[in-house]
Amino acid sequence: MEYLVRAGWTPDGKHVWAKVLDRKQSHEQLLLLPFCSFVSSDPAKEIYTNHVENNPAAQVIYEEVSEVWINVTDVLYFFTQENPNEITFLWASEETGFRHLYIVTVELLMASERKVNNKGAKLAEVSKRIKKKIALTSGEWEVSESDVWVNEKKRLVYFIGLKDSPLERHLYVVDTENLHEPLRLTASGFSHSVAMNDDCTLFVTIQSSVGQPHFGQVYQICYSPNNPFTVQALGYFIEPSALPSSYRQPELFSHRLQSGHLIYGMLFKPPNMRVGEKYPTVLTIYGGPEVQLVTNSYKGMRYLRQYLLSSEGYVVVSIDCRGSRHRGVAFESHIKSRMVCFYLCII
Repeated sequence: MEYLVRAGWTPDGKHVWAKVLDRKQSHEQLLLLPFCSFVSSDPAKEIYTNHVENNPAAQVIYEEVSEVWINVTDVLYFFTQENPNEITFLWASEETGFRHLYIVTVELLMASERKVNNKGAKLAEVSKRIKKKIALTSGEWEVSESDVWVNEKKRLVYFIGLKDSPLERHLYVVDTENLHEPLRLTASGFSHSVAMNDDCTLFVTIQSSVGQPHFGQVYQICYSPNNPFTVQALGYFIEPSALPSSYRQPELFSHRLQSGHLIYGMLFKPPNMRVGEKYPTVLTIYGGPEVQLVTNSYKGMRYLRQYLLSSEGYVVVSIDCRGSRHRGVAFESHIKSRMVCFYLCII
C-alpha cells in the first residue's frame, strides 16, 4: 500500500482506523490500529526496541479491489461495539457498479493471530472474517461520497443520494432493520445541500434549481409509531428570491448515444433566439472523473462565462459525457487507458 487517504479514531478511542490505497489506486484496505501500538514522539522519552514485538499489530478489517479505480469516500461510521470480538461499521462501495451503503460486521483477530497476519492479509482471508454484510441501498443510482448521518437508537441511516434523478441531490432515510426503498425527505424539483444535527431531529437544506436561486429552510423530523418520518418545515433562514424578468435560465436536455448511454446536457440560448436560424455555438465538455457540469441547480457566478457568451449571440452547450461522475462505474471509467481515443469521439 502506498497512500494513506483517510484516518480517524474509533468512537471508544481504543483504535485508530485508516484507509489506504495501492499505487494503482485499485486496491483499498480499511485498517484498525490499537492505541497501544503507538509510541511517543518526544525524543526525551525512552522507546523500547521491542515495542513492535510486544504490542498487537494492525489488522485489515475490510478491503476492496476494483478493475478500474477506487473512488475513496468519507462514508465510514462505527456502530457501538457490543461484542469485543466483532466490529460493525457503515461502508460505501461501488462493487455493484454504483455506490451504495452497506452495514458490515467483521470478526476481529486475536492478538496472537495479528502477529502472524501483520505482513499483509489476502483478500480471501479478510472475506472469511465477514460475519454479516447488509446492503441498505441498491439500484442504478448513486449514494453521495460524504453526507451520511446515523441514528443508532432508531436504527435509521440518513444519506444524500441521486435516486430520483442524476441531476438532483436529495436527502433520504432507510431503516436498517426493516429494509424498504429509501424514503426521500426533501422537495423534488431542486438539488439540495444538507446538514443535520447529531441526534438526527433537525436538518437544514440549501436548495436551488436552474430557474430558482438558492434559498435555505430548516426542517424538523418527527418520529411516531404510525409515521416515523414526518418532516415539518420550521422556517427560512435564506428567503427565496425572484429572478429578474430578463433572466434566461439554461435548458436541461438529454440525448441517447448510439452506444445506448443516456447523457445530459444544458443549453444557454442567446436573447430573442429564432427557430431555424443558425448561431455560432460553443461546446463545453469536461468528461473526467469526479466532475459533473449538468445539474438541476442554480447556475450563478461559476457559469458567468456561459451567460456572457450567450448574451453576445452564441449558443452554449454543456454536456456530461461518458467519464463524468454520478452515473456509475462503467459510465465513469469509460476513459480508462484510452483518453486520447475517447476525446476524439467524445460523444
